[in-house]
Amino acid sequence: MTIQRILRVCGFVLLLIWLVWWGVSLHRGDLLWADKTAIHFPAFGIDFWRNTEGPVRIWLSGENPYSDKDLLFAYPPIVSRLFGWVYFFSSKQALVIWVSVLGFVAAWSAYVVAGWREKIGLKTLPRVLLVAFFLFSTPVLFAIERGNYDLLIIPFLVGGVYLSEKEPREAQALGGALIATAVWLKLYPARY
Repeated sequence: MTIQRILRVCGFVLLLIWLVWWGVSLHRGDLLWADKTAIHFPAFGIDFWRNTEGPVRIWLSGENPYSDKDLLFAYPPIVSRLFGWVYFFSSKQALVIWVSVLGFVAAWSAYVVAGWREKIGLKTLPRVLLVAFFLFSTPVLFAIERGNYDLLIIPFLVGGVYLSEKEPREAQALGGALIATAVWLKLYPARY
């Protein structure tokens, strides 16, 4: 068995462990073994519930989520539109869906970027192992555990970079628009 094959098998094993870990965590409603990670103060889904889902439900009820001065909704209006889907689910169901989307986005992005490394000739580890390493990294674990939508900008950046290298110019313009959207997603409006 070659070293590359062993590393590939290790990557698949790590991915399976990650999937089971998060499956159990979603069922429990908290991150299993969070105290064994760099996340010293676990708060499963708090960013999603407090900063995204809650204000979006306020907006969907016809009220202004920006009017609450105690719990400031500090995201641009596009966020309310992107998360309008929560209306169709309970809060717990919405969190399970969102955490699953975050995990998929992180894995897909790592897979694509690992492919780019191969394309430019960098000697690299097998893609599956790089994806597993990325999913187990502290920033990704933290973002998913909190339900933060920071990871949502990655597909916009990946798509923007991909299209910016393509012809015709319309593809490059669309790539620029995707990168601008990524920036727009994380703009914070002024407080008052």
